[in-house]
Amino acid sequence: MESKLLILAPYPTPENSKDGMISRVKAIDTLLENIPRTYLYVSLRNFKESKNYKEGIVDVYSLNLLLQFGTILKLIKEHKYIYSHSIYMLSFLWILISKKNNSLTLDLHGVVPEEEKYFNKSKIRASYYKFTESQVFKRLKNAICVTDTMKIHYQQKYKWFKGDFLVYSIVPDNLHVQDPHTTNGIKEKNKDKIQVVYSGGAQAWQNVDLMIEFIKKNQSPRIHYTILTGDKKTFEDKLMTNNINLDSITITSRNPSDLWKDYIAADYALILRDENIVNKVACPTKLIEYLYYGLVPIVLSEEIGDYKKMGYDFIKINDFDKNTIEKPLGASSNNINIAKKIIEINESVDLRNFILK
Repeated sequence: MESKLLILAPYPTPENSKDGMISRVKAIDTLLENIPRTYLYVSLRNFKESKNYKEGIVDVYSLNLLLQFGTILKLIKEHKYIYSHSIYMLSFLWILISKKNNSLTLDLHGVVPEEEKYFNKSKIRASYYKFTESQVFKRLKNAICVTDTMKIHYQQKYKWFKGDFLVYSIVPDNLHVQDPHTTNGIKEKNKDKIQVVYSGGAQAWQNVDLMIEFIKKNQSPRIHYTILTGDKKTFEDKLMTNNINLDSITITSRNPSDLWKDYIAADYALILRDENIVNKVACPTKLIEYLYYGLVPIVLSEEIGDYKKMGYDFIKINDFDKNTIEKPLGASSNNINIAKKIIEINESVDLRNFILK
């Protein structure tokens, strides 16, 4: 069966499953699983030798922009429908896409020019992606946003855009249906201490140094910290440099499918995002995971995505005190309900028809 949908993204595999972006790619791919489709991942530096294989009804290409330009152009021309995961995937390809011949859907993921400005501190890259974004919107038919706040941001930014917007949140596929017997057993095992968890990497926007400072300030026999990360050495080095007692800290890496046990055991969860436009429109995977399991996020800024206007329970970092903080009597039913509402909204969306209309 001939592929009619070209997806610009790395193909999700067990090897790249811990990557936050791949969580979104995989979630979307699940909704398209019966549609013949082609994945195209283009790099300027990598793939000196082209990679091409078939996975069921999926064709997968990993190509170098310069060395395999002809193949890239051929794939774009052959496919009417193109779905791009973020502006980054269109960095070099937007000029090859024609609104006349292609129906382009952009899954925005985030606000790329602003991310470059805040996180990479690169005015040149920020300017380039600002230009790229404006050119993409001129070729765009559909824009998918991860939050309503992001949708409003882009509606105001590109008031002339005549295409369609859709809000489809990032919901990871590793959320575990809780068995009461298992859940109660895990809760009982961890009842004696306040359990604080962090799940994620050591990227700049995670504010790791502030997190380490928070842990150092709030070390107590009453509190146990669990850090779930692929960057174990970074955290271990920072904790040792700050002379933090590791007896009350667990640092480990987990497959996404195993995170639920740590979440069920926890009471509070760290997500220390700065207050800026990048975080105000975001939908962090870890945050919906935290809410789904009834954890109370410890935040630097509560302005993350749509969660504040949805009324989520949180605690500000400066209000968490090791001497006075209480262990919750149970999971936050309010946060659980917010997560379930987001999932229900996603399930009500006909994404396939939106893309292929």
